[in-house]
Amino acid sequence: MCDVLFTSEETTYLIHVKKGFDNSMRELTNQITLSARRLTTELKSEGSEYLNKLWESYSEKYPDKSKIGFDEFLTFFDKKIVYVLAFISQRVDNANIIDSFDRYRSNIAKYSLLECGIDLQEYRYELNICQIMK
Repeated sequence: MCDVLFTSEETTYLIHVKKGFDNSMRELTNQITLSARRLTTELKSEGSEYLNKLWESYSEKYPDKSKIGFDEFLTFFDKKIVYVLAFISQRVDNANIIDSFDRYRSNIAKYSLLECGIDLQEYRYELNICQIMK
């Protein structure tokens, strides 16, 4: 579903992380789109089978860290859902993508990002971009 799940009082962030703003962005945006589709389907269905399996898997893998029950875990998805596409900058000049978008050459990455944003609008989720500097 995501690499990192963070929840605040009003929002749940599903964070996906990759290295570089290049062809790997296609894989990352596909992961986000598939996650959004799966979550939308899951929240519309009865029983929350997928979320239950996810919670059980985490609880088994990290028994000391899983201090919440399944019902509380489900409340994370009653909040505003925001997907976060985070990438670790691999550029030598460490150029900020917002100020220097034209300096990023991968058209595949740019197109994938645009397509992902459109897909998430269809599912009514927000997409945030986070550049992690070296």
